Amino acid sequence: MSDNTLISRVRKLTPEQLDAELASHDHNDIGRHVILQEKTRRAIAEAARPNWIARASLVLALIAAVFAGISALPEIRSWLRGSPAAVAVVAPDYGPRPTDACKQALQNYFGPNFAIEYTEPRKAIEDDPDQPDQKIYGWLFEASGNFKPPSQSNFPMAVQVLARGDTIILEGPISGPFEHWGARASKQDTSAP
Repeated sequence: MSDNTLISRVRKLTPEQLDAELASHDHNDIGRHVILQEKTRRAIAEAARPNWIARASLVLALIAAVFAGISALPEIRSWLRGSPAAVAVVAPDYGPRPTDACKQALQNYFGPNFAIEYTEPRKAIEDDPDQPDQKIYGWLFEASGNFKPPSQSNFPMAVQVLARGDTIILEGPISGPFEHWGARASKQDTSAP
């Protein structure tokens, strides 16, 4: 049998058939060498084929690179436009947390026969009702209550309040717009004859 015929026949065999051919002593040294070369060629081809973990890692790396590129777009745009002068970022000043003086001012406003409960204050930024392009920083909380017994009145109320320290800045209904503290009282005073 010629070498070319042997090579073409060996390439068509399955791995088990190759092992059986090698185990049989029907071949000379050249035949064994051809079979061993085919087994080596197949082993190298199998080793060169990427594992599924490598493929999955490549896909995940590509997805991560796409998301990283998307998140970096604003920074890249700023580089392309030229770097503007350094802008100092100043943290907003919310002022000190509301004190008991704020709660006392609300109690005085609604009267001593009104039982008021307060929510925990949180930092907030609100539009200035008199100058919509301006912001007011402070601590926002809600005050709600009703008349105390033995009063026969049942008039629940709830307001939201923006305060800093012992100063109430804004107040308004829970779902309505803010007004500066005391603005409602001054409007009522000017409307009286």
